[in-house]
Amino acid sequence: GDYFSVQDGFLTLQEMLNELCGQREMVATYNYPSGLQFLKPEMEARFRRLVAYPSRDPLPAGAHQNLYLIDRLLKNEALPPRQVALILPFAESMFPAGSNLSLEEKANTITMLRWANDRGIAARKPVIFLITTNIKDIANQLLSASQGIEQVQVPKPELAERKLYIDYLVAHNPALKLQLTADEFAHHT
Repeated sequence: GDYFSVQDGFLTLQEMLNELCGQREMVATYNYPSGLQFLKPEMEARFRRLVAYPSRDPLPAGAHQNLYLIDRLLKNEALPPRQVALILPFAESMFPAGSNLSLEEKANTITMLRWANDRGIAARKPVIFLITTNIKDIANQLLSASQGIEQVQVPKPELAERKLYIDYLVAHNPALKLQLTADEFAHHT
């Protein structure tokens, strides 16, 4: 994954977003292989109470079922505003571009559009990150400026940043042996 320089180390994008959102009462990440995961165990317990989902039942695996539960959370007034952060890596798998979409992919995109235009949800001020490596792989409807969805593009690191990361990896992993110098390796990445 991508790493970002933070103070005297590096964090993955997921770790950085968790760090930025960690003070919120509810921080969850969803992707199909891993399902819905929470930053802290107590967040999952609270989520289950807020959406009235049994504590003994496993959370559903499918995106549409999880978006339904998250929808209930986003509309629940028991959480004060600005307390929900949702991180959706591999967003293109849930909201793909194109016209030959499954019914679930269409429903997922409609759900996200509805959230973006729902005044009640907007008043609750959740932060929802759709993460993709290629913005063109996301449904065009979500990219329209009129939908209230903001795009943030993270540029590829410059040569100096890549070298800094390689130096960090070598310094923190004594068993790591490179066939190239850090400068050479940075030039090839």
